[in-house]
Amino acid sequence: MSTFLSIAGGIFIVLIILVFLVVFVFWRKWRRFKSALISAAGGIGVATPSRIHLTEDLDAAWLQGEEASRLLERLVRSGFEKGSAYTIEEMPPVRLAGLVHAKTGVCAVLYEHDQAGRWIDLAVQYEDGEELTVTNALHGEEMDHRPGATKIYRPGASLDELVGEYKKAALPKPKVRIDLANFRTFFEEAYARDMDWRAQKGGVSEDEIRRVAEKMGDGYGEAAIGQTFTVMKEREMDQYHEECLDEFRRTASFSGADWNRFDNEGSLVIVGESLNRAAFAEYLTEQFEMSANNTNKLKNWAPHAASNQAIFDVVNQTRSETTKAQKVGSVGKPAVVDIWFVPSVGG
Repeated sequence: MSTFLSIAGGIFIVLIILVFLVVFVFWRKWRRFKSALISAAGGIGVATPSRIHLTEDLDAAWLQGEEASRLLERLVRSGFEKGSAYTIEEMPPVRLAGLVHAKTGVCAVLYEHDQAGRWIDLAVQYEDGEELTVTNALHGEEMDHRPGATKIYRPGASLDELVGEYKKAALPKPKVRIDLANFRTFFEEAYARDMDWRAQKGGVSEDEIRRVAEKMGDGYGEAAIGQTFTVMKEREMDQYHEECLDEFRRTASFSGADWNRFDNEGSLVIVGESLNRAAFAEYLTEQFEMSANNTNKLKNWAPHAASNQAIFDVVNQTRSETTKAQKVGSVGKPAVVDIWFVPSVGG
């Protein structure tokens, strides 16, 4: 089921890419500084969260709108049972309503997004782990999809057309039970699984950005695509740092004295091979507070390094024996990384 639940995340990523592409074109035309660009774009949110939480929307005024109410009524007339409406804490522009078809085991989600509009997903998860989603979302097909998860995009299709596509693609085998009582849990857990897969493959790729640009057909050049990729990788790196350390703190077992040392006598950093090489090097220069000279040398050498671990080892070797980083653990989600403790200089 993570296939259809990740479509909202995929659309969110596409919208972020589009914002950066547009901003970079204007930045190039007017010769604005990159720092000003990043500052301006930062206010819209530039990373898709690896975890989301659904909050029941007791008001759900959006479902009273003419189009949303018509779509909801059409789903109910087609045999779907209406469940709760939700907002997503980490994605304020996204609203959704869950429905299930008890006879067929199909789950439907009606979405509304401030920029992307409204769309419907029809989906099933089979007991053997395979998944099928049919959607009329306008965006998302440009993104890579997880193996074993089939997504059929029919932008702008009617509900009847979506049902027809589903019937043609559905497989005659047992399905995982989805009902109104467990919908929220399924949604959150399935989304997390899909985003973990995306993180472990290295996040957004340059090819994905290029496909988004090509679909828009506005003449975005390689310079804008490359600059968009660079900034998105830097922002992903910051996101993985926060989320992987949150996972480490949630799962690791240390004494109070150890946690105090981690918090007050240095800092924790992440090291993993799925992390973008250039963004990882930039991250290390900040985490280790490297000099300008060493920073420039590292950035020039990093693209030629054998691995991210090799980059980290070189940086760690620049420190004295008493302040060298020490590995203290690892996590497997959202990205697979090792956790290292970096003592403060003079701490």
